[in-house]
Amino acid sequence: MVKPINFVRSMILRSVADHPTDLVTHTARTFGMTRMGAHKHVARLVAEGQLVKQGRAKGTRYELAKIAERMGVVDITPETQDDTVWTEVIEPLLAGIPENVRYICYYGFTEMFNNVIDHSESDRCLYHLVRTPVSITFTIHDYGVGIFDKIAKHFNLSSRRHAILELSKGKLTSFPERHSGEGIFFTSRMFDNFVLLSQDLFYQRKREENAEWLIESDESKNWQEGTVVRMSIAANTTRKANDVFLEHMDDDAGFSRTHVPMTLAKLGEGSFVSRSQAKRVLARFEKFSEVFLDFRNVDEIGQAFADEIFRVYAKSHPGTQIVYVNANPDVERMIQHAKRNAADG
Repeated sequence: MVKPINFVRSMILRSVADHPTDLVTHTARTFGMTRMGAHKHVARLVAEGQLVKQGRAKGTRYELAKIAERMGVVDITPETQDDTVWTEVIEPLLAGIPENVRYICYYGFTEMFNNVIDHSESDRCLYHLVRTPVSITFTIHDYGVGIFDKIAKHFNLSSRRHAILELSKGKLTSFPERHSGEGIFFTSRMFDNFVLLSQDLFYQRKREENAEWLIESDESKNWQEGTVVRMSIAANTTRKANDVFLEHMDDDAGFSRTHVPMTLAKLGEGSFVSRSQAKRVLARFEKFSEVFLDFRNVDEIGQAFADEIFRVYAKSHPGTQIVYVNANPDVERMIQHAKRNAADG
């Protein structure tokens, strides 16, 4: 079946990041066409200014053209406003994008910039926008205390890794007079890719996979001063900010549902076995009416760990429903054992 030309070219644009040196070959293989036919599509995108070609023959590389790019540094003072850079610099460079994408960009950029103003203790902030035919990417970098250190110290948590676990739940803020603790939670779910980098910790969330990762570097040369936020979104996404809000709200329009990736709860320990580990996971669950525990990439859990969550806590907190997902057979067996004990009284 012959694919429409616009579909083929859209897929080429989406593939170039992963296939910069074999884009023509990849296109021909993907759509079952000749190399000549694939080359015509790629050449057309170059002629239209959507792709950039570098080199010749076997040294040819392709990359997405930049429709717009802007980088700048803002001094952070008591008078700094989170929407000034957006209104004066960023928004004009996003002319022509769909309104739903524009609003998500506005929400994410201003929320993250406001975090710099109110939380980072930094005297300056670097921002960077890159707009291509397929995506919009923001980077916001402050040079302050670091987001994970700030949270760990303010809430007296055991480590900066523990701070990431709490941050992923949402409703966490060190400045409740000015913030609801929802900005990072919702921004990370509106954008296709969301990254937080501070010192030796790298946290990433990908919406398509509904997955979150934490990477730790032992090399001090890789440490990042302050905090870097990087977020990107497809320029043609149909996603709406309101849809993301509704995924986590109840009928009273309150933020009531959260998703907790259990891999973030390991904190260096090999497996989930103790009640103290379970209590760390359960912290602040009473703020939500529904919590989804995601056991993806968790091989096993211990009896005490499962019992603390699915029997002890479940019985003492009937207002919070705990739902588990992505459990393998071994984890499932232990959870069901705890639930049966709860049912038996």
